[in-house]
Amino acid sequence: MNTAGASSTERVSEVVRLTTALADQVLMARLEERAVYTEQVGALVKAARFLEQQGEPWPPLLTQALYELSGTTAEGALATGASSAGQERVEGEDSDAKPQDERGLSRFLRLLRKDTSA
Repeated sequence: MNTAGASSTERVSEVVRLTTALADQVLMARLEERAVYTEQVGALVKAARFLEQQGEPWPPLLTQALYELSGTTAEGALATGASSAGQERVEGEDSDAKPQDERGLSRFLRLLRKDTSA
């Protein structure tokens, strides 16, 4: 294997490792009924897209976290971490007031939920 191929494999392995760790944190937060922040979910979605583009399977914890989170957006259980100092849970937020990335994230999770219920 050439150096570029080894480097790419190492990067994908690191993405899988970090994604698994973050998915574990998100699942633990849900179990402990703590806030799950939009940035965390966004990072999981970006990792899922990256892994899909690389032709890599999703780690089991990523799959579990995304399936569980796909049912939470309608309930407003995601929180936004606009300020790292005082992150608070945001509930009942008007969808028009959400940033574009957050609306896209909500749409992705709704589609994921529909796909798993079919």
